[in-house]
Amino acid sequence: DEKRKAILPRLAESMARRLVEKEEALGQYSAETRLLCLKALEVQSKWEEMLQIVEALPGSDNEKKNAPSEFGVPLTHHQVLVEKANLMKKLSRSESTRLVYEELLKEFPDDWSCW
Repeated sequence: DEKRKAILPRLAESMARRLVEKEEALGQYSAETRLLCLKALEVQSKWEEMLQIVEALPGSDNEKKNAPSEFGVPLTHHQVLVEKANLMKKLSRSESTRLVYEELLKEFPDDWSCW
């Protein structure tokens, strides 16, 4: 049972990464596939790998665009920035975390989760 708990997240990560690579090769984009990959990495506490995926999403920089999706569920610029800030906090990157939260507060001053 413990063996399964260790293997399943790695298997899910591998499958999700393959889907991401296939989509990239076809020039497609699916927010759902990225979210699946992020969830598999989160279970394994792979914060650095998660941050790489989040930073590659449209909307993670100053574009302010929603990350499109083939299936119709976009990731908003706000969602991407909040996830980025949370990951940077887990990686103890205080200065980078502060900058992302400042950006969030400038754009979304009513979002109390960022205060």
